[in-house]
Amino acid sequence: MGRTLATFVSNLQTKTKNPNLDTATVVVYLNDAIQEVKSDYRIRSAVRRETVRIFKDVNEYPLPIPSGATGADFESLCDLTEWFEGTQSLARFNRVSPTRFARKMSVGYQDDYITPFVRNGQNMMLVDYDPGTSNVAAHSCDSLTDNGTWAASGDANNLTADDQTFLEGGGALNFDITPSTLTATLTNSTLASLDLSDYENNASIFLYAYLPSATNITSFSLRWGNSATVYFSKSVTTQHNGLAFQDGWDLISFDWNSATETGSVDAAAIDYLQVNMVFSASQVADTDFRIDNIVVRQGKDMYLLYNSRAWTKTSAGAVKEAFIASDTTYEFVGTEAEATLLETKAQQLIHVYEIVDDLKAANLEKKYREMLRNLKAQNPQIEKNESFVWTKAGFL
Repeated sequence: MGRTLATFVSNLQTKTKNPNLDTATVVVYLNDAIQEVKSDYRIRSAVRRETVRIFKDVNEYPLPIPSGATGADFESLCDLTEWFEGTQSLARFNRVSPTRFARKMSVGYQDDYITPFVRNGQNMMLVDYDPGTSNVAAHSCDSLTDNGTWAASGDANNLTADDQTFLEGGGALNFDITPSTLTATLTNSTLASLDLSDYENNASIFLYAYLPSATNITSFSLRWGNSATVYFSKSVTTQHNGLAFQDGWDLISFDWNSATETGSVDAAAIDYLQVNMVFSASQVADTDFRIDNIVVRQGKDMYLLYNSRAWTKTSAGAVKEAFIASDTTYEFVGTEAEATLLETKAQQLIHVYEIVDDLKAANLEKKYREMLRNLKAQNPQIEKNESFVWTKAGFL
């Protein structure tokens, strides 16, 4: 059990010789102390490990949400590893800026890079890495008839092969919509048979979708199998990178492991594909939606090591970024030595701003620095200085 807020309050009342120091005031200085200590030291108890599935030729990934958190609580990256035991790693990634990452990708230079990235106000990560897994093309979408025949149904119409606007190969499937059923469907029931038995439950199926306007698009679903009555199905409501659908090209993925099976599918003979785009009743007739490059990609589960911004937790185990005065059962996640370091920094801040005793504050700062040096010597940091740090506006 970590040191509780109630203990911090009692200790600081004693150490400052101020029994009237209230909880709300202590919380202000404790939370300020957390931010100051973070700039000097990363407590090992706040280094977390979460699993991320990495795919060959896919660069943008959502950040996992750890158990007990209501959202991603990343503050800075440490490493991405193929396996983890103590501090040993089979992969050691370089952390580079998004600008450098983009530059290397544009010239086709591949290396092991991991980069924090902020798009549309959401934190994510860029990964340049070949995990040694396999990909297989399900359909290039270059033609309506080269590999089976594509047909439009539901609210989709005017299906054509578009050789002007596409991402891969020589074209894309272009269709218009006239809202009625609120689902536009493209189906290929005569696909050349694919043996995907090595991919079952260890792959995701990716496709690119071009949306002239994403405002009313609510989900995409994919069916893959042996017929219109025997198939796997999966529905998603975001892009692969975790962001909402956006105007233009979106990379969308469908996880096989969490798909629903209808009938008994033979994964060694997949010859049926169906893409469904679902939209709200506010959608109006529109033109030039596109689907391109349907690819099945094996994934490799890897460990993402990162510094958490959450240094406190509730008595129920939910991780939090700061103490709150209304709940004195909140615990500090660090060790007793780290809790004492934090308490000393808070005590120093109280003497600077509350008690206004510069001599005592200076002595406490000296004590804090000595404790800090001892902790760093005992617990070497996980390459903190090479980590990029997320902020609300971007990264440092």
